[in-house]
Amino acid sequence: MNRTGGFTRWVGAIISLLLFSLQSWAGERAYTVVCVQNDSPQINWETERRQGLESGLAENGLEANVYYEYLNVANFYFEQELFIARRICQRARENNVDAIVAVGDESLSALLKCGDSIVYKLPLVFCDVHHPDYSILDNMQNVCGIVSRTNYEGLIDKAAQMFPDRKDIICVTGWGLLAEEQFRDADSQIRQYLQTHEGYSYKSINLEDNLDEVLRTVLLEDKKGHRILIFPKWQKVFNYICSVSHAPVFSTQSKSITKNGSICVQDLLPGKEMRMAGARLGKVLNGTNPSVLGIVNKPDNEYVLEFSRLKEFGFQYDEAKGLGNLMHVTFHDKYLWAFYIIHFGSVFLLGVASLYIIIYIHHRRSRKNQERDLYLKQIFQNKSIYKDVINSSERAVIIYDINNNIMFVNRKMLGLVKMKEDRQKDLVGKPLGSIFYLYHDGENIQTQLIQQVYETEQKIMLPSNSFLVSSVTKEYIPIEGGMNPVVINGELKGIFFHCEKISIETIKNKAFLDMEQGSIYTWSFDMNEQKFYFADELLQKFGYEKGRVFTAGEFRLLIDPETREETIKKFYRIIEERRVSEPIRLHIRDSRGNMQWWEVLCTSLSGPMKDKIYLVVGICQNIQANIDRENALEKARDEAHRANLIKTAFLQNINHEIRTPLNAIDGFSSILRDYENYSKKDVNEFIDIIESNSKHLLDLMNDVLVLSRIEAGNFDVHYIAISLTKLFEEIYDVEYKKTRLGDVEMILSCPAEELVVTTDGERLKMAISVLIDNARKYTKSGTITYGYESLGEGHYRCFVKDTGFGISAKNLPHIFDRFYKVDSFVRGTGLGLPICKVITEKMGGRVEVHSELGAGSTFELIF
Repeated sequence: MNRTGGFTRWVGAIISLLLFSLQSWAGERAYTVVCVQNDSPQINWETERRQGLESGLAENGLEANVYYEYLNVANFYFEQELFIARRICQRARENNVDAIVAVGDESLSALLKCGDSIVYKLPLVFCDVHHPDYSILDNMQNVCGIVSRTNYEGLIDKAAQMFPDRKDIICVTGWGLLAEEQFRDADSQIRQYLQTHEGYSYKSINLEDNLDEVLRTVLLEDKKGHRILIFPKWQKVFNYICSVSHAPVFSTQSKSITKNGSICVQDLLPGKEMRMAGARLGKVLNGTNPSVLGIVNKPDNEYVLEFSRLKEFGFQYDEAKGLGNLMHVTFHDKYLWAFYIIHFGSVFLLGVASLYIIIYIHHRRSRKNQERDLYLKQIFQNKSIYKDVINSSERAVIIYDINNNIMFVNRKMLGLVKMKEDRQKDLVGKPLGSIFYLYHDGENIQTQLIQQVYETEQKIMLPSNSFLVSSVTKEYIPIEGGMNPVVINGELKGIFFHCEKISIETIKNKAFLDMEQGSIYTWSFDMNEQKFYFADELLQKFGYEKGRVFTAGEFRLLIDPETREETIKKFYRIIEERRVSEPIRLHIRDSRGNMQWWEVLCTSLSGPMKDKIYLVVGICQNIQANIDRENALEKARDEAHRANLIKTAFLQNINHEIRTPLNAIDGFSSILRDYENYSKKDVNEFIDIIESNSKHLLDLMNDVLVLSRIEAGNFDVHYIAISLTKLFEEIYDVEYKKTRLGDVEMILSCPAEELVVTTDGERLKMAISVLIDNARKYTKSGTITYGYESLGEGHYRCFVKDTGFGISAKNLPHIFDRFYKVDSFVRGTGLGLPICKVITEKMGGRVEVHSELGAGSTFELIF
């Protein structure tokens, strides 16, 4: 006992030393992390975010090489974001990153849906996410993160605390799927809040569908100060609305805190949230499984307030500092009391001067507000308020009236078609086509699309590959955009057309993406050098380094030897005869030894001498998927043919098997009509024959039904823990009573130690009973021994051994075929052994047979 205890202590010490060494090695390892963000590098919080991530890693004793990628979601759409996400994943793979950090909903969504497998292999930590896609995340074990759910009821409480007299709540949403999701969340919580708080009114407005209502509600706020604005998701256009609004704006994202932005947001500071994400990342890199950390809700949100906006609504620093974290507080605002103490002697003078300045500023501000209100009222009445908003839009916009005459065109559109800005007023009232034409597939579609909007009163998007043709320069400009109906008081008043130029780089990227997804690559062959040059993407796909050049001899060895000579002859014949449209199929081996089918098209270029080819250029496409489909179709055709043959044979066999007992039943039933002419012994014999054939027919039907259920997929296996010894004892009780022949002895052989396994007891009992019944048919004397034995590590073997006739080597391969019987004179359906085999395989096991003619047989079920 002492020796054993000492040995255990030594083993424990060694294991602890190994674990400490591994932990030390892990702590000293240099990790590489990629941080993917929604915005561009110019965001206000970039420095705080980076410091927060590094600080979170440091909490776990880690330093990592973190590099940053940006989706720039303000300038791209979802398809481009997916393309960028795939590029980010490719660079992450090249940089051998150890983990990924996703900041923001768009970043997480683009990574999860871009289709790159690295996102599902590496640890992924996310933060600043409001609406994650749990249908994807719940199936990923490599993800953990922080969900930023906003407590809008708490946000309204904060608004009520700051502005108790404002009772009209306006919730405004912008464009995009995420904005709609956050709006639904806000709308639900606000309505629930209002059920328990009386005296409030509530209205929700969509900026895209009700632009005029938004402007009227926001810009013409009544002077009594009744309203509070809620912006669930911040977008650029809200900067303009906040700058001219008389109502305080409350939002949910810290990036809306600017001098012209929200007055208050419910959010953690970006540096703090990134520190939390960095701490989780540090735990993951130290060995914690991400699924253990899981996806958690962000802790109670903090309130961040913009002090310059607070001052506009009359808040002082002493009053505001208890409301939350203050931003942009000047030294003077924060330490005004210190100036009074230090300069006590000049308090009076400073007071007088300050009073004068305050009165002057107040008077000037009041005058300025009166002038601005008068101006806004005037421009709203003239409907020119839209110009300021639309002119500040990042998209080109033009508005047509119901007669297709121009009502307004913004500066972005004029710049797009190369017109001067001073033409803006002159274009009002001009007909359709005065500025540009809209083309798709060589057809002017502008009138057609406008008519479609008038008929449906629904917004439509431009078809892909649309072009705007300037009526001034005749330049073709690739664009994307759409048309919206302008509805005022329920009446259609015109068309709102918006578009954006697609850059050449974006078109090239899209074309490259399409080619890459289609597995199409370029190549060339120098006839003088006898060398092949391939695109770098193709070389990487084949596992070679970029820039690798192949000689004709080296490339020859990559071709499948079975088709090599024929392929090379066809290649040279095509380029010499210049048959451009004739494809060549190549079966090529990559650097890893894998064979793939490719289709090649090429053309020849002549040198200084027309009859001499100096260069062959072409494209190649991976057609392995097509070849696989062809092979699958051929296999399916062969399987269908085989199934048809099996069906025919099955029908023939079952016809024979059914007719035989039916004939016997029919014949002897007819004889019993004249039972008076037969002795009692004869009649009993006839009845025994009828009963025997009836049972045979019933067994046949039962076996056919079992097979049909299995093939139809209705055969379920239910696993539970059972004792094999008890199961075989139950089988013995049943089978012993069935064995009436005195010359056959039933022997149960089970090990002394009881074995408990997880299986379907009823199915296993059925399979073993089939084997025992089969042994009984072919054993006239001797023994039938059955039982089980353990094979170790959870595996076991069930067996049925008899001393019967045995099976010849000729018949042994066919005994599991349906309706096959070694001895046609032995009564049976010929379906028992096939059923036993199918049941065993469905339960994850296999059947083995050992037999010798005249020496008996042994059937084994191995699990």
